[in-house]
Amino acid sequence: MIVAGWAWLSRRIAYAFLVFVGAILLLSPVPTLGLLWDVSMLCGFSALFVLLQMFALTGRPLSTPFYEGKFFIRLHEYGAYMLLAFVAWHIGFSLWAEPQLLEDLLPPITGVMQTGVVAATLLAIATFASLPPVRRAAFGTATLFRRSHSVCATLLLCASGAHAWLAGLRLAGFWPSVAFAALAGGAVALPWASRQAVRPHRPPGKRARDTARFAAPVAMVMLSLGVALPFLGAALLHWRAW
Repeated sequence: MIVAGWAWLSRRIAYAFLVFVGAILLLSPVPTLGLLWDVSMLCGFSALFVLLQMFALTGRPLSTPFYEGKFFIRLHEYGAYMLLAFVAWHIGFSLWAEPQLLEDLLPPITGVMQTGVVAATLLAIATFASLPPVRRAAFGTATLFRRSHSVCATLLLCASGAHAWLAGLRLAGFWPSVAFAALAGGAVALPWASRQAVRPHRPPGKRARDTARFAAPVAMVMLSLGVALPFLGAALLHWRAW
């Protein structure tokens, strides 16, 4: 029963990841930008998916899987590590594909670079402020930290979405933009809605203990897809362009 819980969650994350990237590929108005650029852009969307799922897996215990809170906290932390990694790969592959990209940071800086810099800065702030010594020193209470972290995460999602939209390469057009705006709005509202909603039926018994270790295989599923899908997607776009 314990194994079934994390396996159930892994499958749903995998399905959502595949649908998200698949929709990006199907609705993309640009057939291909070149292999390195395609990998870079899709690494950015891997980061965006991880950020979106962190609004669903916030660290608060869920009714399914019926695990202790440490599992969900650990999974949220792993999500932050993956987000940093995917953003680093997005930047790295972009510079590899176009080394002159750094010149776009010089005035007059474009909107897409402005939002990218803002998103990277907010990610650095959110990560640094979440370190236990910093969190204890900077925030007097857990409530203040959660609220501040939530505001920073919301601003990060807005900046990241604006960055992807202003790039106009994979997220462009009226309906894709509306669909993403609805998805992002739903993600932002989800933590608040879950707190306000009537609690679902609680499974009988106590939460499974010693389950924090099961966060690792769930995170590995997400990491594996986040690494594989950009390369597979880029290869598919390249193949379609022939």
